[in-house]
Amino acid sequence: MHGSGRLLTLAQGSVAQKMSVTPADVLATVIHRIRQPSGSVACVASYDPHERVWNPPMPLLFQRQIGMDTRAIPAGTIRDWICRSLPDTGPADTGREGAGQTSSAGPDLAHVW
Repeated sequence: MHGSGRLLTLAQGSVAQKMSVTPADVLATVIHRIRQPSGSVACVASYDPHERVWNPPMPLLFQRQIGMDTRAIPAGTIRDWICRSLPDTGPADTGREGAGQTSSAGPDLAHVW
């Protein structure tokens, strides 16, 4: 991968690999993983917790296979995965000691998709 993207650490066992990735690289990887054999992206219904309604099926980027069903991954789950994969940062990190710290025991972001 090339470009002046952010540095991403991917851990496999005890070996850590570092590579530079751009937002386009991440988006391409997500789309590649959710594509069906025909090349299309499955349409899935998602729940809107703010409106408390189910949205009609649409091709969402964050979805997963559970048994025979394809389901949307809730925003809170994605937020948790990101926070766990970046233990030294977080959405609430304001530079204060202890702010935004999360457990590093969570899954590596590269392995949860």
